[in-house]
Amino acid sequence: MNAYWYCIQWGFKPRLNKVKASGGCHRFSEEIYRAKLDKIWAQIRQGAFDVAASYFLFQQ
Repeated sequence: MNAYWYCIQWGFKPRLNKVKASGGCHRFSEEIYRAKLDKIWAQIRQGAFDVAASYFLFQQ
């Protein structure tokens, strides 16, 4: 299957002018993935998950 099919399968709207989607959709989804990872790492650096981690450590 090509990138165009994956775009449709994962809910991305294909371009109306039928531009080749070779790598375009993949690049777009990769940017979203990286942005989400960056957001999670920022939360970890700020200590957002410290409470949950200490809760599990003290349960043992």
